[in-house]
Amino acid sequence: MEVRGRDIEAVLQVLVDLTRRLVPPTDLQLSGDDSFTRTQLEILSLITHASEPVTVTAAAQALQLTAGAVTQAVDGLVVSGMVRRHRAPHDGRARILELAPGAEQMIAVYESAIVTRVGPWFAALDDTELAALARLLGKIRTAGDVDRPAPSSD
Repeated sequence: MEVRGRDIEAVLQVLVDLTRRLVPPTDLQLSGDDSFTRTQLEILSLITHASEPVTVTAAAQALQLTAGAVTQAVDGLVVSGMVRRHRAPHDGRARILELAPGAEQMIAVYESAIVTRVGPWFAALDDTELAALARLLGKIRTAGDVDRPAPSSD
């Protein structure tokens, strides 16, 4: 394998390791007694940070899951009171997912706790290096989006 391939492999190994450590199984609770699956946390994050309404189909494409898997995960989020779904105005068959009242604050507290916990991982980087890392990872994510199918309108 050439040098570039080995470097890509090394980056991927670090990303996989960090992903596993970022939200260990013990951190799947937002608050109270409700425990969520990784898929449910990913859906909550997607809805929280989306710049436009999120449909079940768009969530499935973004998370590279089937619509059925997303629907099953969303069903649990609806029962827990974290998510509401309603018909899309442009297509009565499509369902738009939105955070239920109070969910956004719980997610903000949860995400803040994660940032506090993993902050020491970034202590070796100065502010300029951290900003460069964020920019470079963003470039990789954007380039990776080329391989994904475009979101459908549901």
